[in-house]
Amino acid sequence: MSIAGQNGVALNGVARQFELLPIGRDGLFSLLLDGVSRDVFIEQIGSDFTASIGGTRYQVHLEDEKTRLLQRVIKIDETVSRRLAVRAPMPGLVTKINVAAGDKIEKGCPLLIIEAMKMENEIRAASAGIVQSVTVSERASVEKGAVMLVIE
Repeated sequence: MSIAGQNGVALNGVARQFELLPIGRDGLFSLLLDGVSRDVFIEQIGSDFTASIGGTRYQVHLEDEKTRLLQRVIKIDETVSRRLAVRAPMPGLVTKINVAAGDKIEKGCPLLIIEAMKMENEIRAASAGIVQSVTVSERASVEKGAVMLVIE
């Protein structure tokens, strides 16, 4: 687990500075947050973490800026209940489509890949559902905000 270092984070929307340093055993760290030092035991569970501080366990979900941006561009179409329009987070080229209309999908399922600035960006499902339509094709160029597929 390599999460040690000095970083800026937002905790419940509030910007904070922290330093996290390993101390001895695997999973035991010294956390310096807002000038207060605490011992913390951290366990990784899948892509999330559990932090135990002073006998209290906290569920921790880490999100980078790219993930936050991608989640913001997936908008709910208010005119139809439970319909999600998956929009392009940036201009690019659709290089692979992993689903078709009628496919049943689970949350986190890879939907398609967009290449932008020589980087591949995998777009994943924000929730489970059924693909209603795919409005792009492989090798098609898309503009930022373009609807690529609809999930209900």
